[in-house]
Amino acid sequence: MSKNYSSADKEQIEEQKKSAEKDAEYLLNEDAIAAVQQTKEAILDLEANNPNEALQHLETATGKIAILLAREPSFALIPISSTVAVIDTAPLSRDSAEELRNHVAVAIEKGDYAEARELLDNMISEVRTQIVNVPLGTHSKAMKLVAALIDADKLEEAKEVLNVALSMLFIVERTQPIPVINARTSLIGAVAIAPEDHEAAIRLLEDAREDLRLAKALGYLSKDKTYGELDKQIDDIESKIKRNIDSGSVFKQVEDKLSSFIEKFSL
Repeated sequence: MSKNYSSADKEQIEEQKKSAEKDAEYLLNEDAIAAVQQTKEAILDLEANNPNEALQHLETATGKIAILLAREPSFALIPISSTVAVIDTAPLSRDSAEELRNHVAVAIEKGDYAEARELLDNMISEVRTQIVNVPLGTHSKAMKLVAALIDADKLEEAKEVLNVALSMLFIVERTQPIPVINARTSLIGAVAIAPEDHEAAIRLLEDAREDLRLAKALGYLSKDKTYGELDKQIDDIESKIKRNIDSGSVFKQVEDKLSSFIEKFSL
């Protein structure tokens, strides 16, 4: 992370990444992982012209899927692997982000979607989780078809079906906006330091505001009324700090709203 974030921001972003990794790992399903591995083994068996071994691996894979469907018939996608990465290509300046956004709008209006995609690639600031899922129904049907093809001594066709089944794994993405994470960090710091240093607390509140404005400019808050509510509540906290009034209750509301917003993007 090369950006000039505060040490507190860096720590919170890293903690959010670890939390996302833990959440994603918790979702992974051992039976689905085993079913995919058995499918890969069956392909190797067919390449080695060992149809009997391939059928054994397919039988195991089919059994794993049957267990999953028996436990929860409504399951459509089952997670088998995950990756979590911090992707932070966006500018730190809200003005720069808004300028990029305007360029994107112009590129789209011109029909230059390649340029628009390139520009959008420079407007990302998030902790991104990717979950690879097995579509149970599709995979189960493929296993049955392959078994029939092997019985008919159509090994090349069977291998092709298995390869297609593996290529149909479904990826689901979740994102947690870094500017919103940073806003929450600044807010917590502001309330913590307010009794001793009002000016420092107010500076941190302004940092939180600016992070939310950046999140809005990057599109993370564009269509969410949360932004307006948060901005007003931060104003309320600032007013209470300046008048030496306890801002704890308002702070709790804002912190809960920020956490809820971040979780909305989570798994």
